[in-house]
Amino acid sequence: MTCRQPSQEEDHVSYCDQLLKGASMFEPLFRVENDMAARDEILVMKEIFTCQVINRVIISDKKEDQGINKAVIMAKGMTNLANITERNIWDNGKTVEWNGKKALALLEVS
Repeated sequence: MTCRQPSQEEDHVSYCDQLLKGASMFEPLFRVENDMAARDEILVMKEIFTCQVINRVIISDKKEDQGINKAVIMAKGMTNLANITERNIWDNGKTVEWNGKKALALLEVS
């Protein structure tokens, strides 16, 4: 048995993968349920975060599962499944910042 250093890919876990596994900072968002049909455990988003009591939102890294998966997280929108780019994130963040400043100014005036 030889000792080796972990590669950069093995050492790094993306936020997307952490979300799909319910690890680290994303752990409080989910609860683990037993899936009797598949005899496996699944991650389900807590109702307080979904505002839906009837429907369960399943988090999975399997493409065939209906719910939140990697393709949904990385897509620009529900109808546009192209991957989101860094520029889209920057532009949308600037729009959010602008709207926040506008809302703050309106609150200060009223």
